[in-house]
Amino acid sequence: MAGSNGVPLSATRLDALLGAAFASEPTVAGLAHMDGRVAAAIALRRAGSVRPARRVLGWRLPLPRRLRPVALLLAAFVLVGAGAAYVGLFEPIVAPVEGWQLGFDRAAQPGIVQVAGPYRLTLERVYADTNQVLVGVSVIEGAGATHVEFGPDPTLSEAGGIPCDPYFASGYPNGNANGWVFGFLPETPFAPGRHEFTLTLELAVSAHDAYVGPSPGATFTPMPAPVTFHFAADVAPGGVVVTPRTAVTASAYTLTLESASVSPSMVRGRLKVTGPDLANLYPSGFVTLDGRTLPLQALPAVADPGSWLFELNTLAGSDHPTDTLVVRIDALSGSGTDHTVIRVEGPWTFSVPLTGAAP
Repeated sequence: MAGSNGVPLSATRLDALLGAAFASEPTVAGLAHMDGRVAAAIALRRAGSVRPARRVLGWRLPLPRRLRPVALLLAAFVLVGAGAAYVGLFEPIVAPVEGWQLGFDRAAQPGIVQVAGPYRLTLERVYADTNQVLVGVSVIEGAGATHVEFGPDPTLSEAGGIPCDPYFASGYPNGNANGWVFGFLPETPFAPGRHEFTLTLELAVSAHDAYVGPSPGATFTPMPAPVTFHFAADVAPGGVVVTPRTAVTASAYTLTLESASVSPSMVRGRLKVTGPDLANLYPSGFVTLDGRTLPLQALPAVADPGSWLFELNTLAGSDHPTDTLVVRIDALSGSGTDHTVIRVEGPWTFSVPLTGAAP
């Protein structure tokens, strides 16, 4: 099974998602939110007006053709969160994912408030490590205001100039309150220390209200201007960054692990694949770290004939990684010119010593 952008979900992760989704009866707000999103998605597809997704990865590599993967990697979690037991505005979103839960357990609570029209937005949680930034924002809707969610292009800028791109966003509604969690990936790993950030979010009419209409007694509310939060976050020491540039060849394909980084919430890597041209190429595999096996997710970044670049990540990490990081790609899946599905067997295994790696 795949997520909304076609990225396969591992069996373990799918079990966790389904378990969270069916843990209890959905709230009334959750059901309305799900019904609206499904109806809106069907209507948009019928109308042929689905806007293309923005580029996720900002590596700025000098290659001529870039892919445009879906910006919000795990949009399925919007539906999961809406059906999960209500234990807080953020818990239903972060609980199924170990790295996100860890981030929120350790997050700072800036409590910065911005008022936009009838909406009160609060920057509730901020977490940053070597590999990612997680932010939690609550939205309280004024009486009679149209239900809202956030637009598809949240932006996070870092004062030192390191580009950050969104890789997921997920919301959980409860009455007139909404909790949203956003995840951003820095183009290059953050160094330890204090970093200054600017988060810009744009409110949008919820899919439910846009398609079904506002609840009785309410009218459509003009959406206010984008809202900006300025905040600081401390990146704790302990992240490990390596640049092995190790190449392994099997079944006519050469895979190169160009970089890897380990943080408490995530393992990231950059993988280059060269070989016979295939469409929709996707690597599948796992990471072994500190005695644990973590499924890998792969986001396509750049593609040329016979050459692909992928961003690899896991949904968990390690506080103090030791010894060796093992990245194993079991297979490459794709399609040929006749659109038949092709599976190229590996494995391609990379063993990366972490001792003495850059913090």
